[in-house]
Amino acid sequence: MASSDDSKNNNNNDVVTDFFPFYRLYKDGQVERFYELAGVHEVPPSLEDPTTGVSSKDVSISAHVSARLYIPKNTAPNQKLPVLVYYHGGGLVIGSAFFKTEHCYLNHLVSESNCIAISVDYRLAPEHDIPTIYQDCWDALQWVASHSVFDTINKDPWIENHSDFNRVFVGGDSAGGNIVYNMIMRAGREKLIGDVKLLGAILAFPYLIIPSIENFDKGLAYKLWNNICPLSEGEMIIQWLIQSRQRALAYRC
Repeated sequence: MASSDDSKNNNNNDVVTDFFPFYRLYKDGQVERFYELAGVHEVPPSLEDPTTGVSSKDVSISAHVSARLYIPKNTAPNQKLPVLVYYHGGGLVIGSAFFKTEHCYLNHLVSESNCIAISVDYRLAPEHDIPTIYQDCWDALQWVASHSVFDTINKDPWIENHSDFNRVFVGGDSAGGNIVYNMIMRAGREKLIGDVKLLGAILAFPYLIIPSIENFDKGLAYKLWNNICPLSEGEMIIQWLIQSRQRALAYRC
């Protein structure tokens, strides 16, 4: 006969949410992600990528946020480059700036566009709520902007010496596109450090729920969002059609 302790342990191992192939949430708060099944894994930065010649390194932005920086080959000592702050995809529940897929993509993107890139590694749901994720990403953007002023600590020399703060862009794919949307809307309401302005944004197949699409609430995107950010009845994920025009008008380019 199982003991009460065994029964308690079994209860703690009960699955609360099974959202395969993304994640599985257990009663004790443990989150299982299926990275091995997907064949994805982290790779280290490189002094010189063998294919593109791009250099990369990892930095800590805060206790909870880190990033991988990229700089093109043959960058002159005082050469100023466009800046791209990039947010990875993964439905806000999986993914990393350090995965091989992201690393290879950023190497090629930086090589082709001749920019300096900051690929942000933010916290994930369901361990953390959506506002926390957005705040992580905003903190990373503010950290980059802080290099435009003199009285800032925790500066990185690549960003400080090679960033053209008149050409700052934000970009992201899938969930990263969702984050980009939120970053540019917030930048319209709040100043970035040094009054840095965003020159443009790249939303690659963004993870956005558009209520005008028929049966939008039946799709995988809606179901995933409703798992990590439950909605009250009738509430829309993003008031895209109602509020975007007002927010866009407020955005200071």
